[in-house]
Amino acid sequence: MKHKATLFQAKKLFTTSYLSKILLLVIAASSILSSCQPEKKLEEELPTTVEQDKEHIKSSFNRIKNIIQDIRESENFNLLVEKSKDYDYVFVGKSLGSYTYDNYEYVYVGQGKGDFNRNVLWQPSGFLQLISSDLMNKLNEHLFAQGLNEDFANNPNFDMSPYRGKYIWNHKTQSFDKEDYGYLLAVFPEEKNSPKNNCEIGIEAAQLKQTIQDGMKLLSPIKLKAYFQKDNARMITADFTGQYTENGIPTHISFDVFVKPFTIKTELKQEEANSYSIFTRLSDANKTENNLQIESKVTASQDIDSQKSLSDIFGFSISKGIKNLSFTIRQEKLSLLGDIDTETLFKNEDNINAEVLNNCLNLKLLYNEKEIAQLFIKEIDKNLTVFIRYKDNSNENSEIYYKELVDLFKKLFITA
Repeated sequence: MKHKATLFQAKKLFTTSYLSKILLLVIAASSILSSCQPEKKLEEELPTTVEQDKEHIKSSFNRIKNIIQDIRESENFNLLVEKSKDYDYVFVGKSLGSYTYDNYEYVYVGQGKGDFNRNVLWQPSGFLQLISSDLMNKLNEHLFAQGLNEDFANNPNFDMSPYRGKYIWNHKTQSFDKEDYGYLLAVFPEEKNSPKNNCEIGIEAAQLKQTIQDGMKLLSPIKLKAYFQKDNARMITADFTGQYTENGIPTHISFDVFVKPFTIKTELKQEEANSYSIFTRLSDANKTENNLQIESKVTASQDIDSQKSLSDIFGFSISKGIKNLSFTIRQEKLSLLGDIDTETLFKNEDNINAEVLNNCLNLKLLYNEKEIAQLFIKEIDKNLTVFIRYKDNSNENSEIYYKELVDLFKKLFITA
């Protein structure tokens, strides 16, 4: 899945014999290509077997696992998160071992080694703690002294441009020095005691617009363009634009963010008075085959024309706000199509069982735009479980595909 004459010869090339050979070569190549294309097309149109379908599903989950592994191995992740001195012990066998707590960790001292797995917990890195406390507090002293706080709160059309300037961390005075600059730029070290300023945060544009939301004056973001750079390399970039009604209801929002090595593009549009479409695409610069795309449409039970109706639909007050949810998740040639009748589903929220769910859910798996399986809910030992029914009517628990993915996800965000 991983992926580059001499003058005499030039004269000779244009003789009749050479021209005829070239012509024959072109004709031969054209015939070969034309004969190959229908064969390739025919191969794509041939129906897949159930075993092939299972392999395609497995491959797709493996590619999503690769995304998570790329996140864990990325420079951004390791810059913001580090291992703590706290540990999480998980019992995995007969409890015969003896452990003592020494220098912030448990040390095995007796029989039964291996009965416990020790998971290292994550904590915010020293770098993140530095910029979120000491450095940002010092920078705020400069900005608030210029009236940023009052301007931000009171200006109905806030613009960041009056606060532009280059703020350079002074290691001797432990504060920022300011120079003229085209936009707001903060230059600072990766570590508090480092003599080198190798990091930058730039806010190239920031604009807010005042809207009246349920009788209250609030500011809605209409433009944000910012970046984080380390050692002269862009690590994070963000580009946001927003359009709103006078009531502060978003009609079109576009948000593109690069978090090395990933680019995430998100777009939200109000398609009708009671519905939004949401598009998200994740691209992995290291492995293009890992790219993931999600398209969805959310339909509310009423027009979205107030902050309350907006919070109902996007504040996960599903039983009040959402009438229907449809989505498509694409990973290479594999797609999951879903349609959920949430209105009917939550009319039965006090009696949700496999039958109710199956009546309200329509979930299909497609490969190369052809349906290969359906998903349905089955009750196993009083637990509701997602099963896959293949085109030969055989079925199996979907856990065989996603269990490793869930375990990997937990390790990424919970423990090392």
